[in-house]
Amino acid sequence: MRMLEVIVIAINFGLLYWAIIANRKGGQGSVFPLMISLGLVMVQIAVEGGRWQMVPAYLTPLVLTAYFFLGKRKEGGRSRVTVQMMKNDSRVKAALSMDGGFYGSPVSEKGLGKPFFMMYSEETYNKVMTSYDEIPKQRRGGSREEFEAPRKEYMLKSGNALAGGGLSILIPGSKHASYSDLALFSPLLGGSDTRRDHRIVNEFSVAFFDQYLKGKDDSALKALVAKYPELNFKVNK
Repeated sequence: MRMLEVIVIAINFGLLYWAIIANRKGGQGSVFPLMISLGLVMVQIAVEGGRWQMVPAYLTPLVLTAYFFLGKRKEGGRSRVTVQMMKNDSRVKAALSMDGGFYGSPVSEKGLGKPFFMMYSEETYNKVMTSYDEIPKQRRGGSREEFEAPRKEYMLKSGNALAGGGLSILIPGSKHASYSDLALFSPLLGGSDTRRDHRIVNEFSVAFFDQYLKGKDDSALKALVAKYPELNFKVNK
């Protein structure tokens, strides 16, 4: 293998490792690893031409691209839309959010007044629960107030949305991408057991909507709670 190829592979996989580890420890993600990785690949192809041995390195910018846009999306859109629909549309009788964030106008402290189910990933939960003092100084990137403001907003709005009987679970070892098919693309994107995470999401989703939309009793949900005691199932007051 040529020296430039060895350098490109080593740096690309180093960038991939850095991006994943930074994200797990609460980093916000950055476009710079993607830019560096893509630039190295383009230089190698321009100088030496494409080679099949370099396919793993060529795929690195694609994985970083997916990871970057996941980071930008954060916990955002799904809960924002879910909660606003629950508040403003009488046709919506029940809803669940798969690791979404809480933005837009606040929810009453009494809750939504409708069945609401929140599924947290361990990745998101750890980010929210990580305080300013727990982040290394070199990665804080701002004042205590700037760091704590979105964290406090998330905790307040999620607490309000779940008040009055909202349901919640936290899937140990899961990541934000665990709630999508993207986690099946690479083990680096998913949690510790993506297929288990998908099975849990599917089983709880069906049981929840069967109960609150089809009028079935709560036996299915109770059975799942007993089946997966590690999920910390809660009925929030």
